[in-house]
Amino acid sequence: MLLDLYCAAIIAVAFGGQAMFGFGGGLIAVPLLSLILDVQDAVILVSIFQFLIGALIVKNYRSVAWSLMPPLVGGMVLGVYAGTVALSVMSEGSLQLILAGFILAFLAKELLAPQLGVGKASNVSGSISGLLGGFFQGCLGMGGPNVVMYLKNAIGDVRIFRASIIFWAALANVVRIPFSSIQGLYSPLVWSLLWKILPVFIGALLIGQKFHAKIPATLYFRVVYAFLIVAACSLVVKSLR
Repeated sequence: MLLDLYCAAIIAVAFGGQAMFGFGGGLIAVPLLSLILDVQDAVILVSIFQFLIGALIVKNYRSVAWSLMPPLVGGMVLGVYAGTVALSVMSEGSLQLILAGFILAFLAKELLAPQLGVGKASNVSGSISGLLGGFFQGCLGMGGPNVVMYLKNAIGDVRIFRASIIFWAALANVVRIPFSSIQGLYSPLVWSLLWKILPVFIGALLIGQKFHAKIPATLYFRVVYAFLIVAACSLVVKSLR
């Protein structure tokens, strides 16, 4: 019962935040769920909710920066396949350390060099961003930060940015679901938690969609960073036991 409540609370906070700002679902949910679940189960559970949040695109599809999507999506398909293979063969301890390292690198960039980007938008930089984002999405369920950096450089409108990153993440998980199934990554625990948490997830999306323009983004990201620091340190300790 406590496991169900903890997982439901994490999913609600993570995806309510993503519905508001277009970013944060996997970044928050995977490390916090990995404190009580195997990393593999946490990644796969979150991937299903990341796929479902693509329903927001039905309302916002006109705002997607479609011209930027082809290279991002092309690189993403190859990256997702490589990432799901890595997830299926790596040990739990290795996944925990990689996950913690990814979080700490992201935090260092955001806190110490927030203006650092990934180059101007082009087919080459878009393909590389999509490839790296797809790999981390497939392996850790957290490919967003890399693609966020790319899209932030190319898009000045917050509404277009939000719709574009939600679209990319949703499509990455459309690709990821069959690849993960081929690798045998869907466990009975994942399916059990999914059906229990689904109503909470839907409620969080509705609330996030309604209030996405009313909560300061700076406050949201400060809370996210605090959660991530704690989660990364805990994962390092857990992996070394």
